[in-house]
Amino acid sequence: MATYKGKDGVFRIGGVVVGECRSFEITESANEVDTSRMGTDWTSGTSTQLSWKASAETWWDPTDSGQGALVIGAVIAVEFYPRGVGAGLNRYTGNALVTNISRPQSFDGIVEATVEVTGTGALTKDLVP
Repeated sequence: MATYKGKDGVFRIGGVVVGECRSFEITESANEVDTSRMGTDWTSGTSTQLSWKASAETWWDPTDSGQGALVIGAVIAVEFYPRGVGAGLNRYTGNALVTNISRPQSFDGIVEATVEVTGTGALTKDLVP
């Protein structure tokens, strides 16, 4: 079984690395429609549309140009590299709408920033050339 290290991940916006990134998550979904009919005991269904969302947690850095591209309502080009940016490694790319930014902080912690985006089209999965 292969084991991958989360520390190798990279998050980019428009080709610019988002600095201080601590983690990211990509969620793919399918809209389900029930196609069951009368007289059957088991439900059946189909998918009508696919969608995806992503989120990333960072240490907040207002001087970072990657974090500066995170503007509520903006459509941005995102790139996620779970194992790094080397040739032949996995990559996920797409355009996404910035839907939420939060900046939690506490008196005994470091200021964070969390961003959530919703895909505005397909999420492309390929390998770094």
